[in-house]
Parts: sequence; C-alpha cells; structure tokens
Amino acid sequence: MVAFLTAVAIGILGVIAWWLSADAGRNFGFGIAVPSANVIQYIVTGQQRYLNWGTLFVLGIPLGALLSAKLAGELKWRLPEPKGIFQRIFGGVIMGIGAALAGGCTITNALVSTAYFSWQGWLATLMMMLGCWITAAFIKPTQCGV
Repeated sequence: MVAFLTAVAIGILGVIAWWLSADAGRNFGFGIAVPSANVIQYIVTGQQRYLNWGTLFVLGIPLGALLSAKLAGELKWRLPEPKGIFQRIFGGVIMGIGAALAGGCTITNALVSTAYFSWQGWLATLMMMLGCWITAAFIKPTQCGV
C-alpha cells in the first residue's frame, strides 16, 4: 500500500512540477539524466548554475527511498558481495552511456517523448524493452523461455 501511495504522490508531484515549470519558462519534460549530470557538474566545478529543482529532485530520490523503506518497516542496511558491487557500477555506467546516446533516461524516453509522439521516444522505449528481455535471458534463462 505504501508503494502505491508513493507512486500516486510522485505522479501528482510530476503534474504540479510540469505546470509550475511551464510558468517559469521551462517547457520540456521531466527526466533524470540531465539533473544527474548537473549534480556531477556541480561537484566537479562548484558552479551554482548547476543547482536547480531537477538536481534537488535527483538528490531526493535516495532520501525518499530511505524514508519509504523506513515507513514500510523494510529498511535493512547491507552490503552486496564484491561481484555485486562491480555489476552495479558496470550497469550504472552502461545505463549512463545509453541515456547519453538515447537523448535522455528511461523516464524521458518512455514517458515524456512517447507522450509527445516522438518516434525517437518510441524507438528508444522498444530498444530498452528488448535490452531488458535479453539481459533477463542471460541472467535467468530458464525463466525467460530461452
């Protein structure tokens, strides 16, 4: 139930953010890739221009996840095995490269670009789905029917 309420709250906040940002002259969709890059740019350069509501949103994602897990009584501190750490870092780097090549993250392509009926968004979404299926087939081949 907490996950459902969290999803509804994020949806409502997304609509409000789009409406408020349009009033501020920001007329484009919601995404994670550019604000994530802005966080890195701020850390590297220290320039205030990289701090905006998008960077605060990105920083709020882990805080929101922590709060949600705490409220649900599912919060556990644990470290993955070393192999798992490498896999997560490698996966994150590959996703970052993919976001740069696709012109945005999964949110931008699957939700925003498809809502604009952009063919690039539909193509990127289909390729992400195919990539997920292929990856799942490598990780758990018997469960994917391969």
